[in-house]
Amino acid sequence: MTLIGIISLTSCEDLDGLFGGDGGNELTTAQVVEGLKEALEIGTDSSVNFLSAVNGYYLSEFKIPLPEEIVNAQSAINEYSSIRALFNNSLFSFDGEVEKLLKAINRSAEEAAREAAPIFKKAITDLSVKQAWDILNGIVPDNAKSAGLEDFDSTAATQYFLNETSASLTDLYAPKIMMPWEKI
Repeated sequence: MTLIGIISLTSCEDLDGLFGGDGGNELTTAQVVEGLKEALEIGTDSSVNFLSAVNGYYLSEFKIPLPEEIVNAQSAINEYSSIRALFNNSLFSFDGEVEKLLKAINRSAEEAAREAAPIFKKAITDLSVKQAWDILNGIVPDNAKSAGLEDFDSTAATQYFLNETSASLTDLYAPKIMMPWEKI
């Protein structure tokens, strides 16, 4: 769900300049909603381009880590020199194989990111006028719990994307990320 967070952060930055008005003229509801949608689309494009590039996941703060069990096994092997010698001989390097797996998983995520834009664009297109106003007012759309909050929720767009895209993104990413595991 890294992609969701990046899109929302980028979009918020883009919104700053969209609602300043021009010479005191008030914006119509349609203009405000279209401005929000445009900012979200810019954020989507920027985020997808970043994460789908080589090392977009693998060498960034968004790197997908290996399960704790593998990390613990690697630490245990490296802790004991006799076991390490067994697992890291000239024919086979456990550390090398772990790193190959980590890289393959993240490369798979980078590949999946290339296909994520339409999922976000659908969520943006489906955004109603009420939902757009909710996001701009810091209310998570379609969330009765946040509607009564007096505090502005700066994560409203992120939460909207989580609600609208999580299932489709899981369907997109999961099979691709599982492929390297199946080759072990």
